[in-house]
Amino acid sequence: MGADDAVILSDRKFAGADVLATSYALSQGITAIGDIDLIICGKQTTDGDTAQVGPAIAEHLGIPHAAWVSEIVDADSECITDFKDSISMSDHS
Repeated sequence: MGADDAVILSDRKFAGADVLATSYALSQGITAIGDIDLIICGKQTTDGDTAQVGPAIAEHLGIPHAAWVSEIVDADSECITDFKDSISMSDHS
């Protein structure tokens, strides 16, 4: 398993955009590229610090998402069946 291609969507026009505008613009770029198997987003940015762009992209695209993933445990060409989140039970106390 590996990656054949990767794409970074970035433009100065994104500067100052809120979560809705950023996630919509990125979802449109992803749609234009087409045939996407996996979208990986960072945890959050240093400007807005909202951690909402990744989930909002998934909503615009109508696809499932998983947040706070720290490790993919099991995956095949069809799906990711097991992953670990980065929040342990001790973080909730």
